[in-house]
Amino acid sequence: MNKMVQKELKGKDILYPELSYKIVGCAFDVFNGLGAGYNEKYYQKAPAESSSKKELKLLQQVNFLLKYQDKIIGRNFFDFLVKNKIA
Repeated sequence: MNKMVQKELKGKDILYPELSYKIVGCAFDVFNGLGAGYNEKYYQKAPAESSSKKELKLLQQVNFLLKYQDKIIGRNFFDFLVKNKIA
């Protein structure tokens, strides 16, 4: 992981720190590899490719129920769900 990111995150409460660092590493890989200015579909495909190389289980476009006051009011989706822990 990038030393600057580790320094910024050090001392802060992070859920699943090792997994979070891998995800941030994938994001840096995508940014460094693609840069900015491409269509969204490429930024959807690139993290999936990067995560597979880092042995992260990443699911794309995962549906979930949207609840308000214990009632289902609709459905939405996560762009990514990593190891069923981080969306």
